[in-house]
Amino acid sequence: MVASFAMDAATAARDLPDVVRDVLDEALAVSGGKRAVDVLGTTDNVDLASTFVPGGWRAAGVNHGSAPLEVIIVPLGVGAGAGGAWADLVTGVRKPGREADGALAVTVPARGYICWEY
Repeated sequence: MVASFAMDAATAARDLPDVVRDVLDEALAVSGGKRAVDVLGTTDNVDLASTFVPGGWRAAGVNHGSAPLEVIIVPLGVGAGAGGAWADLVTGVRKPGREADGALAVTVPARGYICWEY
C-alpha cells in the first residue's frame, strides 16, 4: 500500500492532523499493525518511536531542536477514567496519567530524549 499527500508532510500534519493519523492507521492495519500512542505537540525536529509492551505502552522521542519542547503522550485504547501511571525509563521518575485518558504532558529537552512507559 502506498499512502501519499498532495502537500509536504509538515503541512499535512499541521493542517490536517486527523487525516494524517487516519491514513497512518489504515496503512499500518494492512500489515496488522497499529499505533501504540499519539504524541501531540511535536515538530519536524522530533523523531518518535512507540510500541506495545506487556501490560502497557512505551514511547520514546528525540528532540533535535535547540529549544525544549512540550509534548503530550496519549496511550491509544485507554478509556475514560483510566488514570494509570507512567514511568520515565531514563530517570526512574513516576507520574500519574491524566484521569480522562491516561495522557502525560512532558518536556523533551533541547537536543535530548525521553522514554516513558505506561
